[in-house]
Amino acid sequence: MPYDRRSPVIYVKDWPRNCYTDDYAMALASSGRIQLVGIATASSVAPYNGFVSSDDYERFVVERSRSVKLARTSGLCNVPDPIRGPTGHLEKPASRRIEDTTPLDSEGTRLVVDFARRATDRNPLVVAACTGLTIAADAYLLDPGIADRMVVAWLGGHEHDMADYDGWSDGWAAYIALCRLRLVQFPPFRCDPRVPPARLWELPATPLRDWMIGKELPDDQGYGRDADAPPLVSIVRPDYVLRTKRVSFGGWALKAGHEVPVLKADPGGSAQVVTCADKRVATDDWWTAMKDPRTYSYGEAQSPSSTRT
Repeated sequence: MPYDRRSPVIYVKDWPRNCYTDDYAMALASSGRIQLVGIATASSVAPYNGFVSSDDYERFVVERSRSVKLARTSGLCNVPDPIRGPTGHLEKPASRRIEDTTPLDSEGTRLVVDFARRATDRNPLVVAACTGLTIAADAYLLDPGIADRMVVAWLGGHEHDMADYDGWSDGWAAYIALCRLRLVQFPPFRCDPRVPPARLWELPATPLRDWMIGKELPDDQGYGRDADAPPLVSIVRPDYVLRTKRVSFGGWALKAGHEVPVLKADPGGSAQVVTCADKRVATDDWWTAMKDPRTYSYGEAQSPSSTRT
């Protein structure tokens, strides 16, 4: 991987209740295993994305703020205040030139630009994106000079295209990230941690645990999962990713009315698709992080404001 635990991390997602990845990210930060410098909420919305309304986005923001407060109450530290990322999608310009794209701009976008400017190509900012690639592409549009100073670890796409929900939710942003940024793509539902909901009772009895149990995620034939965790696992466990392949832009596919990039094998491509990773490593690390006493060592004596980055 073109990053490791020394890299600053900005975590970006849409809905916080459809997996446990927010909680895992905060646990890694609290135990000092990642340097979490930002948490942002981002999503495209209707009418482009008929699955998410503007009201849904506002609910995501409120729920993420609540989860951070519960984490701090549970003893977690080093958890930054959540902020708003882009709401909407990037419009493909009539010229179809990336440089002619109008940025959306957002507080989250500017945070990415800020930390990427401070980073280096050898110790880049990692944007762990578990939603569309809008925030990363938007940051590039604001400052193309950050391209070599950040890596996007993205949970999305398939081995041969970017046509899953997250790629579909902003196809032009996916194209920009693929063509202009260092991208590591983790196709979903392959090597995610196994998290059976019934086992959550094994975690320390805290408000955070109760929040996680309350999510009531559907069980997958007796084996639940934290589907969005792979990008974060890859930061802390160098033994997790076993094989990747280099890819570049290979054309367009039409999916449910949106153009989405197709991938072609390219040894010189700047993007990598993870083709094999160790699910056992992911599962072991998830439970280790969520049970680690250091995760909950913050206590009530320290005010939450002192943990803000």
